[in-house]
Amino acid sequence: MEFSEKEQATIRAARDRLDRARQARIICIVAMLLIVAALLAGAVSSVFTVFSMLALGMICSAFPQLAGRPRYEDLATLLASKLEENDTAGNRA
Repeated sequence: MEFSEKEQATIRAARDRLDRARQARIICIVAMLLIVAALLAGAVSSVFTVFSMLALGMICSAFPQLAGRPRYEDLATLLASKLEENDTAGNRA
């Protein structure tokens, strides 16, 4: 399966986006651990901890969608078009 330059750029952008999302998740987990440590040390209240954990959880969940292009739909369209090309090429042979 060969990809055009534009398709390769889309795939590279998706890979970069996944790398950024993975880094953001690691940062969120470290922040959560620091907040729990601060709670155990008595430096922050339990209410702050709960709201911070909720906010960090939502950020970690939403980051892949907020991190820019390409979206899942772009990649699904690209792969569907390649699948159709392979099906029509297979029918001709």
